Amino acid sequence: MRLAGRDEELPLIGRAKELAFLRAAIMEQGGAVMAGAAGVGKTRLAREVTSVLDGWHVAWATATRATSELPLGGVAGLGLADEETPSQGQAGLLSRLAARLAERAGGRPVLVVVDDAHLLDGLSAAFVHHLAISGVAAVLLTKHINEQPPPDVVSLYKDGPLPRLELEPLGRQEFGALVSAALGGDIEPGTLHRLWCESAGNVLFLRELVADAVEAGTLVQADGVWRWSPDGKVGPRLAELVADRMGRLEGDRRLLAELLAVGEPLGAELVQGLVPGADLAEEERRGTIVAEESGRRAEVRLAHPLFGEVLRARMPVLQRRRLQRLLAEALEATGSQRRGDVLRLATWRVESASAVDAGLLLRAARGAREVFDFALAARLAGAAWELAPSFEAGLLLGASLSGLGRFGAATEVLDRLAGTEPDETAGQLLARERAWVMFHGPGGLAAARRVLEEAEASVGDSVRRLLARADLAQLLVFAGRFAEALAIGGPLIAPGMDVRVRLRSVSPVGACMVFAGQAERVLALCDELAPAAARLREELPQALGWVWAARTNALLLSGRLNEVTAVLGGPLEPGAVPIVGAGDLAYARTKLGRALLLQGRPGKALAELTGAAAVLRANEPVECLVWCLSLTAEAHALLGHRVEAARLGEEATRHDGFAVFDGDAARARSWVAAAVGERSRAIGQLITAADELQSRAQPPYAIFALHDALRLGAKHVAGRLETLGGSLDGPWPWAAAAHARAVRTSEAAALEAAAEAFAPLGASQVAAEAATQASWRWAASGHAARAAAAREKAIRWFPLEAGDAVTFIPLLPETPGLAALTWREREVATLAGHGLSNAEVARRLVISVRTVESHLYSAYGKLGVTGRAQLPAVLGSQ
Repeated sequence: MRLAGRDEELPLIGRAKELAFLRAAIMEQGGAVMAGAAGVGKTRLAREVTSVLDGWHVAWATATRATSELPLGGVAGLGLADEETPSQGQAGLLSRLAARLAERAGGRPVLVVVDDAHLLDGLSAAFVHHLAISGVAAVLLTKHINEQPPPDVVSLYKDGPLPRLELEPLGRQEFGALVSAALGGDIEPGTLHRLWCESAGNVLFLRELVADAVEAGTLVQADGVWRWSPDGKVGPRLAELVADRMGRLEGDRRLLAELLAVGEPLGAELVQGLVPGADLAEEERRGTIVAEESGRRAEVRLAHPLFGEVLRARMPVLQRRRLQRLLAEALEATGSQRRGDVLRLATWRVESASAVDAGLLLRAARGAREVFDFALAARLAGAAWELAPSFEAGLLLGASLSGLGRFGAATEVLDRLAGTEPDETAGQLLARERAWVMFHGPGGLAAARRVLEEAEASVGDSVRRLLARADLAQLLVFAGRFAEALAIGGPLIAPGMDVRVRLRSVSPVGACMVFAGQAERVLALCDELAPAAARLREELPQALGWVWAARTNALLLSGRLNEVTAVLGGPLEPGAVPIVGAGDLAYARTKLGRALLLQGRPGKALAELTGAAAVLRANEPVECLVWCLSLTAEAHALLGHRVEAARLGEEATRHDGFAVFDGDAARARSWVAAAVGERSRAIGQLITAADELQSRAQPPYAIFALHDALRLGAKHVAGRLETLGGSLDGPWPWAAAAHARAVRTSEAAALEAAAEAFAPLGASQVAAEAATQASWRWAASGHAARAAAAREKAIRWFPLEAGDAVTFIPLLPETPGLAALTWREREVATLAGHGLSNAEVARRLVISVRTVESHLYSAYGKLGVTGRAQLPAVLGSQ
């Protein structure tokens, strides 16, 4: 995959345990059998194992389908049989071949590697079995996980001496490391996300996918970062490789594959009805398709995303349309009763240019909008508008265009509907959509407010008037005007109000209450309203989402991290039904990423945030891209990815976001400055963010900013943090106040108590930091045993999950020399230790070169070093 040559060996990433297992099995148990899906890296790992067996004679053979019918064809690559081999019984033949192999080894231990052992002919399998059982050679066999090898091979690991290793696909973090190592540079997160989705972790497909993209000029490196802009085409070598993996497709097999390429996933019964001659079980065994249980029926899809890509790319237009019509007719015949069937049916009808009903298009457009596929919703609503113009079609089209950020086009459609509303309910819905579009236009909040106030004044129904007022409260929250939103919306959640009004108001009013530090009241309100939201789901499909949003805000900002990660992860589980009205699932991923960062799990956070950012760049229904990019920059900073952290932090400043997210976004970007050694600037940014957040009635966010500043060494904020934390609801504010008090008093026991307060919340990194600080304090006061105990706690709490190793840990200094440095001296010394010249440090910190020299001279004396070359060893992660 390296640009120097696409056929070079890929680096081995994330297989240390498997490598050690196989090496030990070969040396101690006579070999192993390695099973895995095609392209998972079995052959690559086998090659790596052979490279670490010093002094061994290694013989390699690869079985193929062409040799599977030839006696000894599977091991022909060993070169043992020749014309002089006499005709003899099987036992004698196998013994003679084994003796010849041992002779070639010259007394060295022998390893025979057979790749794709499931394709061995019977005699070759018997020979491999003979080698393993007789001890003449160790054997390492690879096999496809879905293929059944000959009985002699099966007996080696089922009842015989060889252990079996099932090789799993690479995890997402290992996958990212592989791509970065192979390309020799950082990968833009969105690019990495797309490569992961396209290749499904298959290393073999990844190689060709990347190589084709580089050759096509769609994957390029700019400013040290690789970015991919797919053009929708499949490269010839990748297409050939994928076609080879699918095997020869003719007749019913091709029809089956093409139907799935057009419409997957499909119910197994529907597929069998359309292709009665296809053997689905056999295709699943071959690895062409996979079947998954969904409720009471099985759903079938192609075994890899690229199978569909290649088939669609090679499919003639008229054939695609014919298949879509077949699928539509078959689905209509079954009654299209499952969730999503109406959406797929309408899509197939539109794309195949076949007869379609406007009512079907509208139902499908509503379904697409509910799952936040605004592009599809706009397409379907637009088709319905052209087929049979109606108020509902226009409203859906305008709302979908608005969801895509095409506010000018949305305004044109929605303005045409003014005065055509069939009833007051329709008028209210139109007013809501027009206000949303105006909120983003030149008129901003003032124009949106006029629309909603006019709607409130024009309707006779009291409930609808209050719902318009709740819509205004929501816009005020997005604009960052929380006090006004609470004044308008607060009365709307009163117990005596209509439950529909209370449900509509719980999200904006709940947010304001949480921002004001009243998380416990919001959680109680959510518990009260959740049954009503479930009961009114048909009438108010967004109600469950409104309650969900309020609950997750309260859990997150009060610091109940273990609870909030469980709640946020629910709708992201495979097969989960999206929570309607809670915002795009990208919003859920962003909020989950924020919680994971608080837990000290930046690797896990980065995976969620990268996926969210990829969606939000193209489709931003809740306009939290700035927040998402800033949090992604924070995750990169904590992981030591300084270039990517700085790039994303800078990108975040180029977008316009909702004011409600701005303060936390600014707090997140301060970590980028901290990660490159500019602590004083980071602390200044955090304190400025805290000031702004408090002035905007968001004290919980201010606590996070102040606590981060405290962790970076700003002891002077301890008193302010202690006072603020003690005034708010929730375990995090209280734990932050305890930590501030402990830092202010420098009491070891208090620091340890603060660590104990953070640990149960899931804030493992902060708990580890506080415990480490307690350990230092105990050691400085001569309490060695208590220092060791605190250190053990820190080690136990520090996050050790794969991909979550924080390279920038803002702990207080451990040695007297570090403690003696001023923050400016530490900052200058850190940047110098990173290799920056005096002039570069001066430009970075906006000070003179003479000042840099003065600080360095002072730092050298305090640290006991003679020059900048010694700084990295002394400063370490500091």
